[in-house]
Amino acid sequence: PSTKIALLFASGNSYNFSTNLVIPSAVTELMLLGDGKQQVVLSMKSIINTGLQKLSLNNLKITGESNATLLSNAAEDNLDNQFASGAVVEIKKCELTGMKYVCNWDGNKDRDVERNALSSFVVNDCYMHDIVSVFEEYRSETMMFTNSTFYKMSGQAIHPHTYGTAPNPTITVQYCTLVGLDKTPIQGTNQGCNITYENNVSAMIDPAHSNLSYNTTSSTGEGNYAAKNDDDGKVATGGFKSETAVTFNTDYKVSDLFVNAANGDLTLKIDVQAGDPRWYKSVE
Repeated sequence: PSTKIALLFASGNSYNFSTNLVIPSAVTELMLLGDGKQQVVLSMKSIINTGLQKLSLNNLKITGESNATLLSNAAEDNLDNQFASGAVVEIKKCELTGMKYVCNWDGNKDRDVERNALSSFVVNDCYMHDIVSVFEEYRSETMMFTNSTFYKMSGQAIHPHTYGTAPNPTITVQYCTLVGLDKTPIQGTNQGCNITYENNVSAMIDPAHSNLSYNTTSSTGEGNYAAKNDDDGKVATGGFKSETAVTFNTDYKVSDLFVNAANGDLTLKIDVQAGDPRWYKSVE
């Protein structure tokens, strides 16, 4: 039996969950939805589930806690507390900030086959910033990131579990803006991953290696802009399967491409339709 639950949060209000939101095991599909045009403000720790088949977050501004995972799996090493195998996670029209991870495996790092794999992890029209990473040490067969911004993250933004029985993910990044990411943002498994990376804008990425991806089996994509650092001229475009597979315009310095990247104004100074549409110079 499937049980579908939608929690509708009223427009104009803000909500504070002082304890973890624990989803009853009978629930198979859960949607958290902000009502109205403006995102509804939520403050919360972790969402703990037992075998959810689908989770949707929509039209919410969620502030997490710096030591907590928003979508936690195997917290306190309870292997029942994770998404069902083949589950779908969709995050749309949300701003997420303050949490350690958006989705993470919080159990014993040595456990391998006990880790379920999502069928898909989808992010669209979102702004995620000031966290460690979006997806860490969990698994998904496909991952799609579109029309979204990833800003100021200290870890690897998209880092599914890389070892053992982990499936090689197909990762699609389109019309996204990636700025101020301290580590290589996109990593496949030890066997690789298949990446489509197109019409994105990036800057101030992975100063240690100047890589955008790692462990890539195949990659393709054009229409990308990668800005050079103002001080040393370094630009991160590396790590894709072949140097010609993903193409970049690297003509611009950070200060020539963005209004004020260091302070979070990622509005483009040039009139191109690349990156997250919320930052286009001319919004049509």
